[in-house]
Amino acid sequence: APFPAAALALSTVRDLERVGDRDADERLPDALDILASANQMGGGLPEGLDLVARNLSGRLSTELRQVSNDIRWNNDIQRALLGLADRLQVSQLTRTCKILAEGSRSTGDLHRVLDIAAEDTRHRYRLARDRQQTLSSYTAVVLIAFLVYPAVIVIIHPCFLCPLTGIAPH
Repeated sequence: APFPAAALALSTVRDLERVGDRDADERLPDALDILASANQMGGGLPEGLDLVARNLSGRLSTELRQVSNDIRWNNDIQRALLGLADRLQVSQLTRTCKILAEGSRSTGDLHRVLDIAAEDTRHRYRLARDRQQTLSSYTAVVLIAFLVYPAVIVIIHPCFLCPLTGIAPH
């Protein structure tokens, strides 16, 4: 009895984490667009992160505020962004943080990097959603095919197989 209860609790916690990860993935392109606009208008990265954090809610908002504070206090953009990636452990966010860290180090034109990262994130999210929809339809086809086979046997058995073999149906 303790094993199923523990498994159920762990499963529930993991599902809640996945919902948070999916939420961060869905909000990331919009956050990057806001950040790119703020950067293009002359705002620094900490100010842009504060703006994004005010316009978003949830865990991503809190984490972006922390990144903004890290940049202000330590003046190390790369370490702050990579720390965000390590804390959240969301693959798309990790990829984007690494791109931004490298972009902030190598160019002063950060809004272009942000625009490209936003478009890439949006494209990857769309691909993942399309893949999930395709997989769902294939799963439905396989499930229906699996259920049709026993249904055909149940229908054919009393009408066709029993008279053929001479055995009375049950």
